[in-house]
Formats: sequence, C-alpha cells, structure tokens
Amino acid sequence: MAEISYVNIDDFTVAYRVENPAQEKTIFFIHGNSCSSRSWNNQIKNEALSGYRLIALDLPDHGNSQAIDPTKFSVEVMAAIVGSAIRKLCQDKPFIICAISLGTNIVAELLDESIKPKGLLFAGPCIMGEGFEMTKLANQSADLKALFTDEVPEDKVIAYFDIASFSQNEEDKKIFVEDFFSVKNNFRPLLFGVLTAGLLQDEIKLVTQKGCPVCIVYGEDDKIINTGYLKDAPINLWNKTIYTIPSAGHFVNIDAPAAFNKLLAGFALDMF
Repeated sequence: MAEISYVNIDDFTVAYRVENPAQEKTIFFIHGNSCSSRSWNNQIKNEALSGYRLIALDLPDHGNSQAIDPTKFSVEVMAAIVGSAIRKLCQDKPFIICAISLGTNIVAELLDESIKPKGLLFAGPCIMGEGFEMTKLANQSADLKALFTDEVPEDKVIAYFDIASFSQNEEDKKIFVEDFFSVKNNFRPLLFGVLTAGLLQDEIKLVTQKGCPVCIVYGEDDKIINTGYLKDAPINLWNKTIYTIPSAGHFVNIDAPAAFNKLLAGFALDMF
C-alpha cells in the first residue's frame, strides 16, 4: 500500500496516497461516504494504470485528512478543499478525476473555472439537480440509515457493506468497517442535514457546463442507486453510453476490479 502523504490547503491538511509519482498524466481518485483512499487499493496498484500518476485523496473528515469545523460544515466547503488539493497536486499537468458515490457529488460541486479535467469517470454516481432529486436517484427499498448517523453498531455497518458490495474478500469488509468508524466530527449527521435541507448546488448543471466527457459506470446489481436515473441528463456522456458491470454492486470498483480497471484504462487512454 502506498504511504500516506499530506498537502496543506491554507490551514487545512488533506491526506493522499500516490503511485507512479514520476508520471505526468494524472488520475485523481475521490472516495465515497465513510470510506477512504484505501477503497481504491485495487486501482492504484493496477498494472494497466501504471503509466499514470495515481493520486487517491482522503476526503475532509475521512481517513487521515483533517476534520472541518462542524459549525462551518457544508458539501460546498468539502468541495472547495478537495478542489484546492487537486489544483495544488496536479502541478499544471493533464488530469482526469475518477470518483464514486458521494465522491461524485463532491467533484461536481468543485467544477469551477480553475478546475480543468480532461474527463470525469463517475462510478455509482448520485449527482443531483433540477429534475434529478434524491427521490429519483435513491433505491427507496435500501436501508441507508447507517450512512447518516454516528451511532451505528458494527453489525449494521457490515449489513450495509453486504448491501453495497458483492465482495467476499474479508479484507475489503475490514477496511470498510475501519474507515467507517474513523470518520470524524459528526460527519454523517451533518451530511444528512445538508441533504434534507436541499443545500446542494445543481450538480447536473455544473457537470453539463464543464463540458468534458463523462464516463458513467454502475454495478449491474447496484442496490443503492437507481442506475437509470441519469439516462436523460444533458451531460457529455462518453461514447453516449452508461456502462454497467456484471456481478457488481454499488462498490463497483471493489466488486469487479478487473472490469472496472479496463474501463478506466480505456477512458484514460481516450482522454489523454
């Protein structure tokens, strides 16, 4: 596993892992709710991606990154910190961003004029906007309570992992549980408050306005997100296709790493 490095953004510290640091073309990896950069282990160690500098960030409040003052918490603040880290780490070199789940919301929210990715790969995206609200994207039968509260017994966390992932690898489950309980400063309840108050930007509009190609991929058996909800979104869809990967759930990069990495490598080759 790559060692942890740190980048300072004003008075905030963001942790990240980097592989192939001598390469110029860069892929940034942004994880989801209550995970960490470790959730990308199957990507940053992959031989098919060895021609790229691979940087997996820990979101604020997650992993080894610093926590945001709860009185100042918002998704917009998270996005600003991540955007600043990307600007600092990209070193004016070409890059794409690969994000999953909540990470796709964070990436959408940071897409201002100063962020210029060649392309975006969104895995299990849950980006929102006018006509694309939470009620349309979320699978209403899925029990997502664990994602929005701090008081969660371990068996409930494992139960959520078993809904979100098809992985039978005990190490994947162990990492998820560890990362879940490492989240800081009441992040999950604060996020729930932001979502229920509708305090997100129109993320569909932001991605559309950016205009770069967007590769969208879901696990074919994603039980968290309604995988067809973006089919009418006006984004610049790569190959005009929403991809699905068999025998995979919401954590598609963990469940089917070979197929996911092949898709990511093809997308990166096309973007660079």
